[in-house]
Amino acid sequence: MPAYDGKTPVAQVSQTLTAEEYARGALLVSRQASPLARPGVRAGVCVMAGAIAACTAPASLREYGSMWLPLLFILLFLALACWFWFFQPECELEGMRREFRQSPVLGLASQLQLYRDYFILRDEYEEITEYWTDFSECFEDGEFFAVSGGTERPLLLVKKEGLSSEEKEALHVHFQNTFAVRYRLVKGKGGRRGGSAGEKK
Repeated sequence: MPAYDGKTPVAQVSQTLTAEEYARGALLVSRQASPLARPGVRAGVCVMAGAIAACTAPASLREYGSMWLPLLFILLFLALACWFWFFQPECELEGMRREFRQSPVLGLASQLQLYRDYFILRDEYEEITEYWTDFSECFEDGEFFAVSGGTERPLLLVKKEGLSSEEKEALHVHFQNTFAVRYRLVKGKGGRRGGSAGEKK
């Protein structure tokens, strides 16, 4: 692997994001940055709360001759668990699609030059230069490198589609070294080296 001196780009990427891709990338960051916001975690908490409410039913029957209050809480927590598990993901994605539609520049064809210390993003209307030290964390899954926390571009997504294996490996090493403990590899969606239809050979 070449040694990058800071003047040679680690990679040069041409890409155009769709609303769906942006939403999936933003959701990746949201879920990884805040595990308690994950639907499975929230649904699990609600199920546990429902179980605790069920445990109070005998005492309620003994003291008040009725179990309607514990049953009410059980139904409430189960309904919340179902909402978090089945409906929260689509609601989150729709919110992120709306965010994409409200910022037309996010959908423009862009060219990215990623250097050791910074990146340059160019599209039809703007040119952005921002240093990696301005960002707070980086996540990688089988589809994206997702870097969040910047000032000019709060969420930078680098699509893996169309990248060669060498380019993916170079970016993986670059982001891992740059962000250290603030970098996280997320399993799934084909893994880090997961191929895509547009991958270069």
